[in-house]
Amino acid sequence: MDAIRWWLVCMAMGSMIGLAPARADDIRQPLIESGGWATIAERPAPDAAPDACLIVEPDAAVGIRSIGAVFDLMIANAHWDLPAGLHAAIRVTMPQDSLLLRVTGTTSNTASARIDASAMPSLLQAIAMTQRLRVTLFTGMPVNVPLAGFAAALPAFRHCAGLD
Repeated sequence: MDAIRWWLVCMAMGSMIGLAPARADDIRQPLIESGGWATIAERPAPDAAPDACLIVEPDAAVGIRSIGAVFDLMIANAHWDLPAGLHAAIRVTMPQDSLLLRVTGTTSNTASARIDASAMPSLLQAIAMTQRLRVTLFTGMPVNVPLAGFAAALPAFRHCAGLD
């Protein structure tokens, strides 16, 4: 993924309502790219610990962001015009399980849903071990998320987010 593309994805998903806003002087550092997935750390200075971490699949516009011990699943679509205060849920479907997450923040084209920190390790492991993942904000708009590269990008995200 070229630098401009990951930066645009990070900006679109990183400045969501309900999450700490990205500061203009933050440094966005790609940690690893594998397949279509990338792990990105956001730092206030080159030698500082990350403020935020993101594992993202930009073609599907799906990602997970951590800010400290707070985790959010995000889904974006440039064609959406979402209202503020949207009362909806994001469904994550794998062949072996399904998870329904309440939307906790929106921008005009991005929705985020909080994931309980205690559920993160098992959710990330389940995603890494599955063959198919579907993320749905509205019934008629499922996004099939390609998983090639997720397992390889996951260790960098886990480390960045303090999960290991």
